[in-house]
Amino acid sequence: MITVAKIKDADSPRLWLKRMVLFASPEKRDAPIRDIPLHRGLNIIWGVELPDDAGIDAAHPVTLSGHSVGKTTCCRLIRYCLGETTFGNPAAMSRIRNTFPESWVGMELTVGGQEWLVLKPIGRSGNPKAAQGIAIEHLFDLDRKQNNFSVFTEHLHSTMMSGLRDKRPSQFREVLRVETSACMANPAIRRRAFKACMTGVRLVAERIRQDSRNRRNMLCI
Repeated sequence: MITVAKIKDADSPRLWLKRMVLFASPEKRDAPIRDIPLHRGLNIIWGVELPDDAGIDAAHPVTLSGHSVGKTTCCRLIRYCLGETTFGNPAAMSRIRNTFPESWVGMELTVGGQEWLVLKPIGRSGNPKAAQGIAIEHLFDLDRKQNNFSVFTEHLHSTMMSGLRDKRPSQFREVLRVETSACMANPAIRRRAFKACMTGVRLVAERIRQDSRNRRNMLCI
């Protein structure tokens, strides 16, 4: 029997992602590419299939069926807003930057009871921005003195690592990166882990078969 214990302070999570927004450019801030609301609890990222007649013509039918529709990229963009330096593999980032050279990703979130707005470039240039008490679209207008991105990252780090005996380990940022990766379900990481696991299983099975053959040979000699 599995016993589920009630989490203390369940009404005030340390980290709550409320909204993610994708902008094609600062000039098009009023018409974002995507505006994704998130709620507390389980959020399922669903890759919607296109109809069969959505292709260019009969020679170019739609072949996507939930794959390559952006689920992993969505998770990586969340982690990117939380401090990672990349939001995909080099090839994927290059394609995104070539298609949307002035694009940005924004996020509304609560960290340790504080409301924060974060904006980071996914195009070819720009500096990350963060502030409190304004609309996410207004982050584009922040000057250097108003930009509190370093304050946000410091608050995120201290909030997520609070309660640990050593709050400043030598590889503090690496610890947070791993923790963030664990929170954001990344299908690509799961696939690599499963592949590595199955490779190990096959190697062990082959070793057992080889040992078994050797034992049989020894008995026959």
